[in-house]
Amino acid sequence: MHVHLSLLALAAPLALASPSPSDGPARLPPHPAAHVRIPLTKRSSGLGTPRAFSHNGVADVDNLKQALKSATRKFTGGAERYYMRTGKELPGFKLVKDVTNLATGVVDGALGALGLSKRQSQTLTEYSDGLLWAGPVSIGTPAQEFVINFDTGSSDFWVPDASVSNGHSTYSASASSTWTNTTDHFSISYGDGSSVNGPVYEDTITVAGLSATKQHFASATTVSASFTDDPGDGVLGMGYESISNIGEKPFFNTLFEQGVVSQNVFSFNLGKEDAGELYLGGSDAARYTGDITYTPVTQQGYWMVKGSAYVNHNASNTDANFIMDTGTTLIIAPPTEAAAFFKQVPTARKWGSSGYYMYRCNRSWSASFSFDGSDKQFTVSSEFMNLGLISEGSLWCVAGLAAQNIGVDAWILGDVFLRSVYSIYDFDLNRVGVADLA
Repeated sequence: MHVHLSLLALAAPLALASPSPSDGPARLPPHPAAHVRIPLTKRSSGLGTPRAFSHNGVADVDNLKQALKSATRKFTGGAERYYMRTGKELPGFKLVKDVTNLATGVVDGALGALGLSKRQSQTLTEYSDGLLWAGPVSIGTPAQEFVINFDTGSSDFWVPDASVSNGHSTYSASASSTWTNTTDHFSISYGDGSSVNGPVYEDTITVAGLSATKQHFASATTVSASFTDDPGDGVLGMGYESISNIGEKPFFNTLFEQGVVSQNVFSFNLGKEDAGELYLGGSDAARYTGDITYTPVTQQGYWMVKGSAYVNHNASNTDANFIMDTGTTLIIAPPTEAAAFFKQVPTARKWGSSGYYMYRCNRSWSASFSFDGSDKQFTVSSEFMNLGLISEGSLWCVAGLAAQNIGVDAWILGDVFLRSVYSIYDFDLNRVGVADLA
């Protein structure tokens, strides 16, 4: 099945393995093929980060700083959950406090043939500066509609509960004939005091006509005020189960196990314009050109792979860990690796103590990345690497690659990079593919 969703820019004890005939529940046969296109929208990020730029093209330093803080909370929390569920540590992660006091949350009671393949493609729409990518999702019977952020850097699905009044669409369990309660509870608390918590339910979740039944998700009865300004109603995570708070299979893995899609693969084309596409069940050959560069996932929590970074096609960092994250706007590097990178950028220097770097706007340079198994470099479009002027009338621009210790030894390749490539996420073979945009 082929279904296209238009997206516009918004600014387990064991990791998952590929299902086999003797492992996991039996899959249902795929449904007949169909073609459906559904428009989506792109929106600004949550956690009180509405945009990266002011209206006059000057970089908004407060929001840029907040973006780095949010990324740190996100990935530190995920690394803690990965450790709790697998007993393994992500590169550079150190457990610094007792797991019973984790700031990032726990869940109570929960630690085919190509011709038959069913696919789903969702177009993404961009609002603001491309911080988060979102599209329509429905829950329950009859359907309750939401606009949801699709995030490869997390694994849970949550929406506001009907008891919450914050200007967003909300979920009413009593209004759905397919709702089931569970004994689990979802809770995430962040370092700045913001939080989301509520009961975990099961219901039918539908994206562009593809439905997962009895899918676990959280109906948040408490949502901090810092989330109120986020134009998305919630988040649908597309990472591995091992970083889930809920501790259940993420939505897309459920689609595969229930035979709704026959390939445990999805792809993103975030696009150089204000539109992109999420493709569920494979990849869309019309959206990329040339060969796909595949590289193995090194640890099945985040979509983490190995590779190298380049300035003007000269290597600045080799054997780096890269996390592919549609839920992060920036490229973020460990401070020492960011320093090595910008040492090769003409005129570059630190922009105060913000973690960002600035460079002379009239000096051209390029950032590119390669992935283990290939020497091919994928170059970041200069329009995405430039976040704007440091002040009105200045000759200095802010780079879209920042330095931050996020709790793991890894770079985050967010939208600044992902908008320049076609990216493929393969649960079957535990690998990430990257190709040039068509």
